[in-house]
Amino acid sequence: MTTQSDFTTEITADRTPDDVFMAVADLRAWISETITGDSTGVGAEFSFADQRITAAP
Repeated sequence: MTTQSDFTTEITADRTPDDVFMAVADLRAWISETITGDSTGVGAEFSFADQRITAAP
């Protein structure tokens, strides 16, 4: 089931699939906001909240 909140992209890199997956999956290395849950494996589930977007005025 696809919703407007889903995001899909394609990346081409001169690295092995494992190297690319580990770089992309290491969200804590490139997102400074709070991540709740596991983001380290295929099928892992996590939540991310950007306070600049979700905070009420």
